[in-house]
Amino acid sequence: MVVAAGVLLGFQVWRDAYPPAVGAATGGLLGCASAFFFCALQELVANLRVYVAGIVVFCAAAISALAYLLMGALPADVQVWLVAFVCFPLVTAFCVAARKVGPAFRHPMFQAAPSSGGDKILRAAIDLWRPLLCVAFSALLIGIIRADTIIDGGALNGVNDSGMLGLLLASIVLLGCWRMIYTRTLLSKLQLLIFPLIATSFLLLPFLTGQSRGLFVSIAFTVFSITSSLMVVTCARTARMYALPPVLVFGAFSGVVYLFLACGALLSYSFGGLREATSLWLFAIALVAIYVLSMALTLGRRLTDGVRRTKAARDVARASAKTNAFSNSSVLLGAVANRVGEARGDARHAGDAALRGEEYARQHMADDAKNESGGAASRTKGAVAPRMHGDADRRAPREPSDPSSGVVGLERKCAGVAKHYGLTARETEVMTLLAHGRDVAFIADELTLSKNTVRTHAKGVFSKMGVHSKQELIDVVYLFEE
Repeated sequence: MVVAAGVLLGFQVWRDAYPPAVGAATGGLLGCASAFFFCALQELVANLRVYVAGIVVFCAAAISALAYLLMGALPADVQVWLVAFVCFPLVTAFCVAARKVGPAFRHPMFQAAPSSGGDKILRAAIDLWRPLLCVAFSALLIGIIRADTIIDGGALNGVNDSGMLGLLLASIVLLGCWRMIYTRTLLSKLQLLIFPLIATSFLLLPFLTGQSRGLFVSIAFTVFSITSSLMVVTCARTARMYALPPVLVFGAFSGVVYLFLACGALLSYSFGGLREATSLWLFAIALVAIYVLSMALTLGRRLTDGVRRTKAARDVARASAKTNAFSNSSVLLGAVANRVGEARGDARHAGDAALRGEEYARQHMADDAKNESGGAASRTKGAVAPRMHGDADRRAPREPSDPSSGVVGLERKCAGVAKHYGLTARETEVMTLLAHGRDVAFIADELTLSKNTVRTHAKGVFSKMGVHSKQELIDVVYLFEE
């Protein structure tokens, strides 16, 4: 999609200075460079702390906006050569360097997956779908504005310059306010705040003319740039939280956003812009947008909680089945070995077989307990099977270890503890991370809260659960029976 947009942009911008094929090819190179840069940036940001990641994203956005504006001031024939022989090679070199040094800075949360791939994608979608709707409808509005400006006789370069100025201004604002945003506001909640702006924009857009319209367009581009920059940070944090490929999360999110942007431009072209006689279509779109966003804000939490409860029940059933399978296989192993020993007329071997089968069962149950308490990975040695043929020792086959079973069991216990003690959603998140052994600084970074806010939630958790330390909390979670 980015490459196609680059081809169209190159065809429109450089068609007067060069043949259409040259302009389209140059635009394609620009689109490829942008796509490579976004992928490398997303991989880098996902492995940084949230606060540092925000600074990197906003600085990169400001630099890209300045580079575009400076390039726009050059003659068209110079722009083509600059894109082909400077911008594209530099971005390619940056991506290659990021690939080489990336593993050395890889965040430890990418090392262990909390659950299977489908479950992780579902949880990420649950966290992102409401912010995605808000950003997507703001992109729809931007697409309508861009197309209408061109229909009214505005130049494409002027529209792009307005967008880059908005991005530069948004980057400066975010850099100045990032400390306050990081410590006091959730990124997802901040994106949801644009809902009233979208509703007001759809309502006022057909009636604005002259300077008021120009001011409105500038504000709209700035707000969209702010949400787009925060989108990068949010996608990176979500990818890290669920151990998903950062490019996958950002690609899916941005793909939907830019699809809405293209749909807005297509609608505006189809209906001839925002003329007074034909602007009723905009009110229809505004009604649909406001309705969908209202449903997302009012019913979204209930739907999300319902999906999470269904998912938790499925995890409980899967974990129980796995535990039963371990126990049954252990008992069956002892029984079979006992029968073999009896059949050979060797009572000593039979008793030894039964004893080792029981030991095998106890070891598997110990493994499950260690996994559910979030402890270190089990290093229990495989039980030794009875000597059935002479003095040769044989090892009993073990069930292949599942790295996700321990985290799933711990999350299941935390969900039960939260329900039992009446914890709020935020207290549940803090309690779960505490049960994983995380400290206040880590929790503040993961939940984008201040340390004082985390301590306040932790005190509430301790008070409701009747514990006085993190170790007591872990003990309560470990001993909790559903």
